[in-house]
Amino acid sequence: MNRFSELFILIATFSTVLIQGLLGSVVSTGDYNEDFYVIWSPSHVNTSSDGKSRTIILDKDSGSGFASKDMFLFGQFDMQIKLIPGNSAGTVVAFYVS
Repeated sequence: MNRFSELFILIATFSTVLIQGLLGSVVSTGDYNEDFYVIWSPSHVNTSSDGKSRTIILDKDSGSGFASKDMFLFGQFDMQIKLIPGNSAGTVVAFYVS
């Protein structure tokens, strides 16, 4: 191998290790208690004992909100929205992500 090839392999290896280290520090634990904090109305936020699910409540007095402690490149969440019983025509359901 010539000197250029050795230098290229060294730089590529170093870059790969550096990128893996940086990305590894942003990995979520999957626990709402560790990865998120409540920003609005903590009395309307319930987290399961294992930290895997979170329920937010909207009533006539208040809603609720929470935010992640770190920024993420990508992720996934699922949600279920409960409508009013009976004919819910005209009900506006909104879920804001910012």
